[in-house]
Amino acid sequence: MSIVNFDGWPTTIQISAAASIHKAVDRGNALDRRGLGMSSRKSVWDPEHWRFRAEEARTVADQMTHEEARTIMRHIANDYDRLAKLAEALLAAQERGATDD
Repeated sequence: MSIVNFDGWPTTIQISAAASIHKAVDRGNALDRRGLGMSSRKSVWDPEHWRFRAEEARTVADQMTHEEARTIMRHIANDYDRLAKLAEALLAAQERGATDD
């Protein structure tokens, strides 16, 4: 069972989103090995980080006058909301795993 549901997303966006998440995690892991950048890795899994980004995108969308650009920004905001839900699910799974020990 997959935690992330990419149904309805164009294939290129699915690949791009997955690649971006993996790059962010890899970058965080590399920084951790050097003893740097815990906040970078932590933000990838922090639901509040993604909610804040969603709100920023909505604010930008509300200021746009071009309808297509505004629509794209609102889709981006919705995608950030999805990332927040994913981060919540991953944190809950980690907590369940920690309490099952």
